[in-house]
Amino acid sequence: MTAINHAITGSIIGFVVINPFFAIPLALVSHFVLDTLPHFGNKKNPNWIKSKWFKRVLAIDITLTTIYGLSILLLHPSNYLIAFICAVVATLPDLIYLRNFIRANRNKHIKMNDFIKYSTLIQWSEKPIGIVVEIIYFVFSLLVATIFLHLV
Repeated sequence: MTAINHAITGSIIGFVVINPFFAIPLALVSHFVLDTLPHFGNKKNPNWIKSKWFKRVLAIDITLTTIYGLSILLLHPSNYLIAFICAVVATLPDLIYLRNFIRANRNKHIKMNDFIKYSTLIQWSEKPIGIVVEIIYFVFSLLVATIFLHLV
């Protein structure tokens, strides 16, 4: 799942579950729950992370996630700080892939550790067409989050 979808989901958890002792772990768990849904990727081609298509999607994803995080901080909705922290926590597990992204783009061997093996296993339906699911999820979750950003 893209970072923006993880971030929005995490922030919604922060808006709804006010207690940080519950909200932060739930935000982390939400990452793995979302990764079980069909989403963007290409398991059949290990070099796909070097493609222009992937890099474009990644650039858009990083930009949207940054704008979303800043909007939480600037708009100061109710529970904005815990919502922001939960948004960050919900995206953190994907940072483990940064090393492999860099390695692949330097034409070096991608290294697998137990976390990446587990993460790959739960992402059973990671395909280029999964971008459609990502966009639908993004629109729906952004509508929900907008309610919290402006009305709460």
